[in-house]
Amino acid sequence: MTGRPGEEEAPLRILILEDQAKDAELMEYELRTAGFDFEARRVSDRPAFEAALEEWSPHIVLADYSLPSFDGTKALTLVRDSNPHLPIIVVSGALGEERATRILKEGATDYVLKDRLSRLPAAVERALEEAEEKRARLEVEQALRRSERTQRTLLEITNAAVAKLERAELFRALVDSLAHAVEFSRASLALRDRDDRGLLHVFTLQGGAGADDDEGDEGSPLRLEGSAFGKVIQEREPRIRRDLEEDDAEYEHEAQVRALGIRSYAIVPLALKDEVLGALAVGAELPARYGEEDADFLLQVGRQLALAVDTTLAYEEVERLRRQLELENLYLRKEVLEARSFGEIIGESPAIRRVVEAIEQVAPTEATVLVSGESGTGKELVAREIHNRSERRRGPMITVNCAAIPENLYESEFFGHTKGAFSGAVRDREGRFAAARGGTLFMDELGEIPRELQSKLLRVLQDGTYQRVGEERNQTADVRIVAATNRDLTREVRAGRFREDLFYRLSVFPIRIPPLRERKEDIVLLAPHFLEQACRKLNRPDLRLTEADMAELQAYDWPGNVRELQNTLERGVITAQGRRPRLHIPRTSGPASSIQGPDSEPGEDGDPEVVSEAEMERRVRKNILAALEKSGGKIYGEGGAAELLGIPPTTLASRLKTLEIDPKAVAS
Repeated sequence: MTGRPGEEEAPLRILILEDQAKDAELMEYELRTAGFDFEARRVSDRPAFEAALEEWSPHIVLADYSLPSFDGTKALTLVRDSNPHLPIIVVSGALGEERATRILKEGATDYVLKDRLSRLPAAVERALEEAEEKRARLEVEQALRRSERTQRTLLEITNAAVAKLERAELFRALVDSLAHAVEFSRASLALRDRDDRGLLHVFTLQGGAGADDDEGDEGSPLRLEGSAFGKVIQEREPRIRRDLEEDDAEYEHEAQVRALGIRSYAIVPLALKDEVLGALAVGAELPARYGEEDADFLLQVGRQLALAVDTTLAYEEVERLRRQLELENLYLRKEVLEARSFGEIIGESPAIRRVVEAIEQVAPTEATVLVSGESGTGKELVAREIHNRSERRRGPMITVNCAAIPENLYESEFFGHTKGAFSGAVRDREGRFAAARGGTLFMDELGEIPRELQSKLLRVLQDGTYQRVGEERNQTADVRIVAATNRDLTREVRAGRFREDLFYRLSVFPIRIPPLRERKEDIVLLAPHFLEQACRKLNRPDLRLTEADMAELQAYDWPGNVRELQNTLERGVITAQGRRPRLHIPRTSGPASSIQGPDSEPGEDGDPEVVSEAEMERRVRKNILAALEKSGGKIYGEGGAAELLGIPPTTLASRLKTLEIDPKAVAS
């Protein structure tokens, strides 16, 4: 639309800013003589000039430099602000070099003197050519920017498809990517139902005024038939609505969208090669916001998004099947647990089955039982099962921790005392034997009983009688004794710290509880049981252990045994994130990490070194002394020797007593 000579186009629109009609006529004469086809409009003041710029949209401006109230300099400013690509030529009667330079700097395309109007046609030709070149260059730049925008958006969606497998994360990444490329106040994603292909789930990706951003995981349901989404999905073609206020709503959903303030929208299908997964819609509050160019861009986005959604849906299906399998496994494990548990004792390993068989054999009898095993193996649990399956189950089961009783109170604690028997005995008191009358007395940490009291305990086992402190009358001990120890009592007997006759009286029926490292197959039953207990105790939602979690639990040797496993799972529930507990399992594994000294080395060719019992005791002693020195004699708590050695404080206290080590002496 330049109207240049030799071109059959619409006439040029030339706006002439000139107060002298004769001068304007001369300009038009020169241009027509040169063969230009144009329409001219002359104005002489600012209001008329501004109105012509806005309403008439001229192709070029010819402006006088000096007018009574308005001149070419001010016209340059107006044109530069309203339409910087509109060429403007200053036509003046007199123009010095300084003025000419200034107007060119301020944006004039060229200038022509009125006494040389013959130069005007050539100046107009050059100005129009430059404007055309600028317009073409601008279109190329805009096309490049659009292409760059499109590629960046598609790349972001591709990256999201790879990294964001969760639906919510993918949708949020889609919104962020689209926001860089296309304007919208509301975007929605409609996905076809997995089972009912005639049903859509519409997810709001970004809400406008009055929109509900929280549509729920399932999305708002919408039937495929009778909806704009359905039309796009069935025809696999984009749909553009330019103005919902002027156009009648074809679908009920369009009326709802219009009520939210949306005036125009565009919908494109999410098409794969063989099927359409759904549709993507963007809406704006302004009319005629979307055109064919936007539809083409959104179609590219839709194709890329379809791949991402397909991956997400496949991931969700895998997760659904995995959760279903986990639930099935959970129910099966509960059934197995109920079928293979023995009261509170859980396990199916050969080692634990031997313990169960021993309990079944000895429980109905009155025999004294000695339960041995490392700390945390569940010795009290075994004692409780013996009591519950005995004839004394209706009577009490009294537990006494022999390691927790002060040495001067042992006799009073077990047998009781009379008022005034010793300082502080302000009234008569029954002991543990009296409290357990008709039931079972469980004596835990038996190896901690002082040797001088062992003879009195032996008398109870032999004669069935005892005397309270401060009293000469015999009391009948109608109790069954179940004792437990984590010490090797045969070594204690050889060392003279435990009476041999008492040992044989107590070990009428010994039961050894295997450490957890000897029955790791039971972890499969124990871990979910403890996890469920911890969730219930801590009022946390149900958590699940994965196969990887279970493999990690079974790879560890559990020096603290079942108690350590239970504590680990409880701590995992407290620190859980999502649906899985966070397991904190030490890297060092097995009892060797807590008993070997720094000079423990493998033998030749990497084979384990076999050491004597005496050498092992020496290494244990050396390692404990090193831990005590490092902790300053502190046993319990953070930084204590027990924590450094990786063993329970009660176990360390027992070993210190066995090895006759005084922590205070080491610290000093």
